[in-house]
Amino acid sequence: MFSGLPLKFFQILFGFVAFFIFPFTPLQAFDIQTVTSKKGIQAWLVEDHQVPIFSLAVGFSGTDSDPSSKLGLANFTMSMLTEAAGSSPYLEFQEKLDNLAIESSSSAGRDNVVIQIRGLSKFRGETFDVLNKILLLPRFDQTDIERNQRQYQAYFRRQQEDPGNIAAENWNQLLFPDHPYGNPSYGNNQSILGLTAADMKKFVASNFTLENIKIVVVGDITAAELATLLDQTFGSLPSKKPAAPHQQSIPGQAGIFHIPLDVSQTTIVFGQSGFDRKDPDYVTGYLLNEIMGGGGLFSSRLMRKIRVERGLTYGVSTSFFPLDYASVLSGSFATAAKHTDEVIALVRGEWQEMAKNGPTAEELELAKVHMIGSFPLRFESTWSTAASLLSLQMNGFSKEYIMGGRQKLIEGVTLKDAKRVANRLFQPDRLLFTVVGPTPPQSK
Repeated sequence: MFSGLPLKFFQILFGFVAFFIFPFTPLQAFDIQTVTSKKGIQAWLVEDHQVPIFSLAVGFSGTDSDPSSKLGLANFTMSMLTEAAGSSPYLEFQEKLDNLAIESSSSAGRDNVVIQIRGLSKFRGETFDVLNKILLLPRFDQTDIERNQRQYQAYFRRQQEDPGNIAAENWNQLLFPDHPYGNPSYGNNQSILGLTAADMKKFVASNFTLENIKIVVVGDITAAELATLLDQTFGSLPSKKPAAPHQQSIPGQAGIFHIPLDVSQTTIVFGQSGFDRKDPDYVTGYLLNEIMGGGGLFSSRLMRKIRVERGLTYGVSTSFFPLDYASVLSGSFATAAKHTDEVIALVRGEWQEMAKNGPTAEELELAKVHMIGSFPLRFESTWSTAASLLSLQMNGFSKEYIMGGRQKLIEGVTLKDAKRVANRLFQPDRLLFTVVGPTPPQSK
């Protein structure tokens, strides 16, 4: 529906939105303090006393990869972590959370785990005490394990028939054939049924340590109050994390791989390796991803070429994200089976064009406007602000980067930089496609 609109329109539109909705940068909007407790535990704090609530996000980086015999251990452990703790079994613990108006969540990534808590100021002490019990005394009762195992079994049954999941899992296996990143993060039916309370308690004891902890608190709490609560809540965690060797990841195959499935549409996952977050070209690479397909924006090249101009998909997007031992530039979309070869050729063509000529000046400027203007959307509430700051902190970014350094880096990328990095990043001969659908593509 935007096929007739020039790039300049999107540039003006995003600039308008960014100016009127977010007239101030994060630097002007709030201050990130570093709070250090008597025991030396540090946390980032953003004070906001307008509403009597606060949110807390805790992350543990460098978590162990699942053993090959216990795939899905990290995810399963984190799915159960906030269900019961201390002396309170499941129903009693959940009732306690309700009575204190505490919201909680926990999740596992490939290299880290995250716990989030939101509570009322008047129950601040009780809320931090609940978190202390979750971290130090999770229960993992057998009845709860079995209930969650049944839920995972239902999930696996659904995923076995989901083309997107099949394509993504196969893509990971092919890109990382000899590394834990190639394993399904949720495990499989057999591995989940074999998990025990002892496995989960060992995972918690090994990974929840002061050595690899990051803490962010946002909301109605002062630095002095937080400093005391940090020691009370986290002071009893183990200080050191046991050494866990990791294998450096080497990207695997390139080419096109077909997984037959009797469905009306073909689902495709594609991509290649990207840049490490410490790479000096990382920010430029992120901008180039925005131009190619970031966020599925209608202004991106793949959306314009595949959807707007030809109507071959409802949406196509790409993501550029680093892991501890690899970095990935990947995308996905679905199309009618008869168009499979055509869309693969279009993706390869855009990859080749970007590698050869890089972006235009208009595309680069639009990507900058969008990346800068959309950044404040991450800080809409205490919950989202805590989560976003924790993610940035765990990815190695400083307060200075968040409060203005990021914007300066983006603004400093020149067209010459972008063209050079595009030639380095986009490598058509390294593209890997997994195609899930009724007929195999003719392309090779």
